[in-house]
Amino acid sequence: MLSPCSDFDFCFFSPADHGLSGLRFFLLSAAVGERLAGCIRHRLVHKHRRHESLEPVPEWVRRHRRNRTAAQSNQALVNSPSEDGAAHWFSVGGIYPYANSYWYVERTTTTSPPMPPALVTQQSYSFDLWIPSGEDNNPQAIEWETHQQFQGWIYNTGWQALYAGSGDPTKMLMRTFQWNPTESGPAKGWYATGILIPRFSPDAWHHVQTDEHVSGTTIFFDDIIVDGKKYVPSNSSGSTHQAIQGGPKYGDKFNNAIQLDLDNVPMPFDIYIDNMRIAYSTQ
Repeated sequence: MLSPCSDFDFCFFSPADHGLSGLRFFLLSAAVGERLAGCIRHRLVHKHRRHESLEPVPEWVRRHRRNRTAAQSNQALVNSPSEDGAAHWFSVGGIYPYANSYWYVERTTTTSPPMPPALVTQQSYSFDLWIPSGEDNNPQAIEWETHQQFQGWIYNTGWQALYAGSGDPTKMLMRTFQWNPTESGPAKGWYATGILIPRFSPDAWHHVQTDEHVSGTTIFFDDIIVDGKKYVPSNSSGSTHQAIQGGPKYGDKFNNAIQLDLDNVPMPFDIYIDNMRIAYSTQ
């Protein structure tokens, strides 16, 4: 008997499984027939999954980036502002220039939800963001990432909305992160994508989605979509980065994270996150 599957009506899969040429997308509907739909979904559900409503985790793990002075920071679940009755509030402040705070949720094979069962080769990380009035020009930067360690390799998809240094007081310069804890290979740091995006207006929800895929050991930063408008990297240095072979000490896990950075004249600010999701396909 075929197992019913209602998780996905829109399925992504590899042609190698079905003898097809090129990647295909199939919209499964009643016209296809429930038996066929169930068969295809049963075979594909391991390929395409998602985690939803990630922000209500009551206590994200917090740490400060190495070589940075500690910032004052807070986090909590709040009822307002929110879109569904619960959003996650993150706050950063203090007297030290460029201080920051970093929060993450870690997934392993034993967490709920668990980490992906194989290497993530395609993903969308999305969330809604609110910044209060009077604080909307205070950040030095707002950053987010996913971070997968799988079989000794590290795949990091960090994005940064840089306020200071954007060259336009109304815009954010988007940069992507090359992660590298080793002394060889590509230089660790932020790389410009060539994308300028209007700063988040205050007291309103803004939808953010970033899309990436992996081919071999190369991470491709495909695009960022903000409030329905898609932006594609035009600078090659910020459009791709390399996975890093860290070895067995980097055990398997999959994290998602948020970071808030104070400017050179530190002014505190808050953000609220709602409807956070990760949709992904595995190899």
